[in-house]
Amino acid sequence: MSKKNNQNVADENGVQVGGEATGRKTYPKSFDLSSTKTNKAGETWPTKTDEEGNEKPVKLRFDAIIDLNDVTYQTVLDDAVRTKVITLQGVFRTAWEAGDISFAALQEMAKQPVHRHYEAVGKSIESPEKAMRTVQESIASLSPEQLAALKKQLAGM
Repeated sequence: MSKKNNQNVADENGVQVGGEATGRKTYPKSFDLSSTKTNKAGETWPTKTDEEGNEKPVKLRFDAIIDLNDVTYQTVLDDAVRTKVITLQGVFRTAWEAGDISFAALQEMAKQPVHRHYEAVGKSIESPEKAMRTVQESIASLSPEQLAALKKQLAGM
């Protein structure tokens, strides 16, 4: 079994932020591409009929090789954060469009920094009012013994 050749990675201030393997500088990834829309040139994406007789857009399979030669750790980190911010914008917009959160609730959220863990950025949000109703419904469904235990725990906080 071969041993990985690791290199320390430091930020612009020289602070070590991790390590990376030096043996692999390109990363292959595959993805599918299809669309159900008409483009600005008036072209529609081709379709094909599946086994059940449904029209589905043709999927094109791409194999991409992302080349990270001469790319700094900080550049990759900045790109990852920028992508997560775009994802968060989409989550907020989608939640508003679906009626899961009001404009007033979003406006209130915008007054403070939104702190989300990297892995939780793409998860949906709901209005504080809806979350409160969910909590109230959960409390209402507790047995008397469970409710007494909850009150005891809350009193100890």
